[in-house]
Amino acid sequence: MLRNRRYVLALAVGIIFVVALGYLAFGHSKRTPENRTFTLSITGNTMTPSRLVAYDGDTITVIVSADRTEEIHLHGYDFYFDTQPGAQMVKTFPADKEGNFTIEIEGSTLTNGTPLGVLDVYPN
Repeated sequence: MLRNRRYVLALAVGIIFVVALGYLAFGHSKRTPENRTFTLSITGNTMTPSRLVAYDGDTITVIVSADRTEEIHLHGYDFYFDTQPGAQMVKTFPADKEGNFTIEIEGSTLTNGTPLGVLDVYPN
């Protein structure tokens, strides 16, 4: 009788171990990377949309247009968009850094350091 209980207990522990191992191996499947395109319009000191969301492994394309000549900086990725009225600047890059990255106006004496928005890159 005691021998049967030990057998059942060992079998139960084995099943729990196999289920837990399977969950760890397959239960946390990563999402498939996506191509994400964001079209940003900057008018004065306002950017629309002001929040961009991507995931680690995605490919990001940012298209920027502005109503005046400005230098727009995407911190963290250290990209610059030198905007001219009526023109679009395009950058494509892999989302290979996770975190919150500020997008701001730089290079203008009147608006230097003006935050416009943020790029949020979440773990995959």
